[in-house]
Amino acid sequence: MQKTKILKRVRVKSPDPRKYLRLHRAEFGQKFTNKKINWDKFYPDIQSLVNKTASFLGVNDNNLIIGAGAESVIKDIFFYHSTNFKNKKILIFEPNYYMYEHYAKLLSYKISKHNLLDEHSYYLSSKKIIEILKKDKINLLSLVLPSAPIEKNIKKSELLKIMKHCLKYKIFVIIDEVYKNFKNKDNISLIKKYPNLIIIKSFSKLSGYPGIRFGIGLLNKKIFQTINSFRLSIEISSNTAKKAMYLIKNFSIIKKNENEIKKASMYFIKFLNSKNYKYFNKSINSVSFFCKNLNEKKKLVIEFKKKDIIANYNYKCSNLLINVTTSNIFNIKIVEKILIKINK
Repeated sequence: MQKTKILKRVRVKSPDPRKYLRLHRAEFGQKFTNKKINWDKFYPDIQSLVNKTASFLGVNDNNLIIGAGAESVIKDIFFYHSTNFKNKKILIFEPNYYMYEHYAKLLSYKISKHNLLDEHSYYLSSKKIIEILKKDKINLLSLVLPSAPIEKNIKKSELLKIMKHCLKYKIFVIIDEVYKNFKNKDNISLIKKYPNLIIIKSFSKLSGYPGIRFGIGLLNKKIFQTINSFRLSIEISSNTAKKAMYLIKNFSIIKKNENEIKKASMYFIKFLNSKNYKYFNKSINSVSFFCKNLNEKKKLVIEFKKKDIIANYNYKCSNLLINVTTSNIFNIKIVEKILIKINK
């Protein structure tokens, strides 16, 4: 194991342009005491957003890093981890968010995969995961909980068994919660006990705001300075900072989005049940289902292209799997009509 050089990063609250004439950076250089401010002409006040987000989630500032979406945080973790381990070995789910595999390949990790289609239960067993960790001598574990596009989860008691094993054998753990409610605090308490853990959250999936590009990482204060060394000087844009702050202050907007997504999911699941389709997922922002045969899938893909519909269907784990984002019932009714049409 190597040691990362730690360069302490200091962040101070950005001066308010309504009060200060800012000539120390590339700002517009004018006081806006009684005028409407164009915030795009000023560097964003990141510290205020960090303070608000930390307070919202019940942690301290030195338990939290931010980035341009969850992907930015994931990249920083990979750079941190790859400088600490010569023999880089990662375990990921299959299928999974493709950037985990991309960064792993880019940084020359040996990749092990746990195929979720081999799991018949919704809840994953700690025993199976620990067996792979031991067999493949893993030192970086990615757990997307709940996972997507095939939804699986891990009970808290099983997760604790995994964390205990990983702490003992110096395995760094990512718990990716982008498909979980942003406000959910079920696992946050774990960062106090486990300095080998980072929890990732985002507005991109269940919250329904992928365009904002706001992701956070929750971590133990013992590794905060180390991982914080890899961040950009200013991680997000003024537009992202402004909108993220607004959503945190008005979280009922996100709750409304989540309810709409869940209603659409339940509507689609009811339809799939009525047509005897095998499907996955019940609490995330998409539903995955198996086409009944390759001919049906081919027809479905053709119809999607005709109507300029983009869906996920090129999965290595199964050539019959289709994943549809359940943003709202209106969109799902379009998919429903297509499935009825091709099966007449």
